[in-house]
Amino acid sequence: MKNSELKERWKDFKVSSLSGGLMRKRKIKSPFNMVDGIYQDFRGITIDEDIKKVDMTNIDFTYSSFLKFSRFQECIFKNVLFVNSDMNHFKEHNCEFIECLFENVELNNAKIGYGGSIYRNCIFRNCDFRKISIIKPEFTNCTFENCNLEGVDFNVSYFENCKFIGNINDVWFRGDYAFPTDLKEYGTFRKNEMKNIDFSNTKLSWLTFTDGIPLNAIILPDDKFIIYLENKEKSITEATKRVDQVFNDYKDKTLAIKILNELLDETDPNQTEYIFSLEDLNENYSLNEQF
Repeated sequence: MKNSELKERWKDFKVSSLSGGLMRKRKIKSPFNMVDGIYQDFRGITIDEDIKKVDMTNIDFTYSSFLKFSRFQECIFKNVLFVNSDMNHFKEHNCEFIECLFENVELNNAKIGYGGSIYRNCIFRNCDFRKISIIKPEFTNCTFENCNLEGVDFNVSYFENCKFIGNINDVWFRGDYAFPTDLKEYGTFRKNEMKNIDFSNTKLSWLTFTDGIPLNAIILPDDKFIIYLENKEKSITEATKRVDQVFNDYKDKTLAIKILNELLDETDPNQTEYIFSLEDLNENYSLNEQF
């Protein structure tokens, strides 16, 4: 069925909201036949209400819309499909997502992770995360495939056994809150150690790690322009060796080392490990050498 047809069929029901007739004993029940014999059919539904403590298992929300007044609190989503869904205003608080698929969705104004939400064995494919608001979610065994993460601040998010695929540009991984008052407002969080995070199939650019996040368990791409610096004291020595290997032009070598020194001087004093891309220096500081 087409998107318009999926949405139009809900108009035949006097009550299409989840709380007004489609929810019984903390579970929801679709008035339509099952999709592929597995999923309850909520394709094309529009949700604009507060949903709390509901078990949503085997649900298909393809082409569904989550409007600005919709919010999910303490809900469990298991094996749920969010495909081509309008999630720009999606909000969740202290929810759990297990084996869910997010595909071709925009999360530009969404708010996720509040209350310490858990995402386990989930796939994010071709999703737009720009301008999303994130506070302390936990991602375990998740895959981010060809997502637009430009400018995303993974504010005290926890990552373990996750894989990233595609371009990763201008992303911030924080190991602590930006402001001391955030602790009182949002509560404690699980310390992010970036355990077994796989960037091997990515193009990395301008990654920021702060507040003591360990990086030694990250799997980096096989890219001669990517530099992992174990600690600040040894950083310049290691960076100088790599610059000497990559750059042929003497002036570029000298300038690249100077820039790296300046960047390291500006880094968070609580962060001892770093990841840099020498291509970023070429792009932003107009070195003569072209990669």
